[in-house]
Amino acid sequence: MSTAFQYLKIPYGEDIMAVLGSESMEVDKEKEHFHNLMEIAVCRMGSGELMLGEKKYTYQQGDVVVIPRNISHMIITNTEEKSFWEYIYVKPNLFLEKVYKTEARKREWLMGEVEARAFLISRKDAQSLFTEINLIMDQYRRREFEYRKSVSGLLFALFVEIVRINHREYQKPKFSKKMTSQNVDILGRA
Repeated sequence: MSTAFQYLKIPYGEDIMAVLGSESMEVDKEKEHFHNLMEIAVCRMGSGELMLGEKKYTYQQGDVVVIPRNISHMIITNTEEKSFWEYIYVKPNLFLEKVYKTEARKREWLMGEVEARAFLISRKDAQSLFTEINLIMDQYRRREFEYRKSVSGLLFALFVEIVRINHREYQKPKFSKKMTSQNVDILGRA
């Protein structure tokens, strides 16, 4: 199976491209792909499996996926049910250039942290992330006075939350070993 490139374009004057509601995609077949924008999505209905690069994950309603640009991915649905997702696509470097016009080092560091890895996370493990995504999507649904400015603030908060999640994951121990009295003695002598 070959991996397809999907070129996506953010509408002029916007920081993101939102694919919501009836515009959103009902996923019912497997197609591995990657694109030029970061994808942030919420599973609104259904369950199944998701391939992020070489790793397979199980998803369910309410789960959030964050996929940096150029990472191959594919949704694999269960045979008995379809899944329905809503998406936000963003180009973090363009957004961060506006926020950190004169702070190139900080911008580059944050860019690297935002795009450090792809992940799937449950709503209960990332309530703030889930809430921020929904607030952004709500701004695009309503498109009321100054919604773009509101989205900019929410998008910055969303990127900060992604960095926090990435750091929490990196700080998890790679293995777990119970502390024995022998280990305590060895550590004590050290």
